[in-house]
Amino acid sequence: VSGVQTCALTIWEQCGWGGGYYYWSAAWHPTDENVIYLGSDCCGAYRSDDKGLHWKFTNNGISGYEVLCMAVSPASPDLIWAMTNEGLCKSTDRAKTWEFIPASGPKNLNITCAKYTTIRSIAIDPKNADIVYAGSKTGKVVKTEDGGKTWKELPYRDVLPKAADVSAFTGKGAIYMTYDANGGGGDV
Repeated sequence: VSGVQTCALTIWEQCGWGGGYYYWSAAWHPTDENVIYLGSDCCGAYRSDDKGLHWKFTNNGISGYEVLCMAVSPASPDLIWAMTNEGLCKSTDRAKTWEFIPASGPKNLNITCAKYTTIRSIAIDPKNADIVYAGSKTGKVVKTEDGGKTWKELPYRDVLPKAADVSAFTGKGAIYMTYDANGGGGDV
């Protein structure tokens, strides 16, 4: 038939449990365009090594299967961080294995996430992979300078505009933070 285009048949395969979960986070490897990571709300982390054609679970050692945030280090491309409902995890081998960061758990710093109600952010310094920032479900923003061994809370609340300037931050809406890699702006 003239003017009719045909498409290759797409074959779908089940990847995971099936039924009712969402992918809340995605991250790409900064130097290997074939590698993509996904975090789901009930099945943990996935990795594709072929631009998303095939996926595999990458949950070996991950703490919590609710992975709502992921970040890959530009300075150390095989390093990936994940924020789960149980805390932060990091992998140094393209998400093949994970290490739980005990200080991030609910009984310590509580750098955890929850669907629909939390900050879900991880940022890795582009030049130094040991420097990581994370937002928590309690509203804290924390920083490590040693790859997750120790953490300090950043006092961003102290630098927000005073009541005379604008109304106080109520937890709704957004706070935008920037990082100046040249050292001009500090942590906030």
